[in-house]
Amino acid sequence: MTALVVVRTMSVHMATRTSRIELRAAPASERRLRYAASLARQSLSAFMLDAAAERAERVISESRETVVSPPFFDALWRSLDEAPRPAPALRRVAGRARRVRQLR
Repeated sequence: MTALVVVRTMSVHMATRTSRIELRAAPASERRLRYAASLARQSLSAFMLDAAAERAERVISESRETVVSPPFFDALWRSLDEAPRPAPALRRVAGRARRVRQLR
């Protein structure tokens, strides 16, 4: 019987880690994190840093996007082609005499 062994090598450039992050955790949380890190074959620090970095990327990405339902998007898209509706309050304000003060 012949066994096939696949070995993958990766060249990873690690940035020098000079900052320190500390946290406090409940004992049960610490045990769970240590267990998960061991399953991932990572140190606790590496596991937590990877998890936090992934979460940070998601949060940053979500803050840059607005997700709406297809019906809402379609209605918004159609409304861009419609003429704007007159706004009575805006019309009143625009009709008032303007006060201009020149700064020196």
